[in-house]
Amino acid sequence: MIKGDYELCDMCIQLLDQTINQLLNIILNVGVIGSCGELCGYLKGVGSLVVAACSLVCDYLGVNEFINLIDKADLDAIYGCQLVSLCPVRNCKLPTCAQFFNSRVVPQSAPKGTTFTAVTQLRVYNQTGTGELYFEVDGPTTADISGGELVANGFQPGTFEIQVKVQTQDDEQNQIVFEPGKYTFFSAACEGECGSKHPNSRVLATTTANFTLTDQ
Repeated sequence: MIKGDYELCDMCIQLLDQTINQLLNIILNVGVIGSCGELCGYLKGVGSLVVAACSLVCDYLGVNEFINLIDKADLDAIYGCQLVSLCPVRNCKLPTCAQFFNSRVVPQSAPKGTTFTAVTQLRVYNQTGTGELYFEVDGPTTADISGGELVANGFQPGTFEIQVKVQTQDDEQNQIVFEPGKYTFFSAACEGECGSKHPNSRVLATTTANFTLTDQ
């Protein structure tokens, strides 16, 4: 594998997202760590797949550069993996790099328990570095409805349709209740991690669409 082919980008980001706090504590508490096997072995409680991913990324970088990555990532997995060239940096220089359009929620109004579908299209004008799509639903509910999708190799020029399912079923076991009322679907396309203040991070485009939850 040649540095710059970014084959480990996705794995690096997922690894840091899952384990960066644990790895920071290991480095702080253990002190001198002489090998990738020693460092990654401390993650065995997380699972064998995580240990394997840690070993693969660490062996590729070398233990000292891997530790340096963990120290400098500042809890931002995309930024950390870009620092060691495992993920691409292609900062868009255009005033408008991407736009959402035709954003809507189907159906626009329905009883609680309905599975709504948020639909939008994203037009990208210039290829970007590693980024993500972020989704959020706000309204009178106790549920935390948010999520995202990593775009490891960056957004490619073109137009893409995005669909997100929103289930509005109460869940008593997890104390999730959906009240009737107005809800707003929000989406953002970002270079780097959405909300990050690190270099190579930028909100490219945002969009919203409303829907209504009724009693019956």
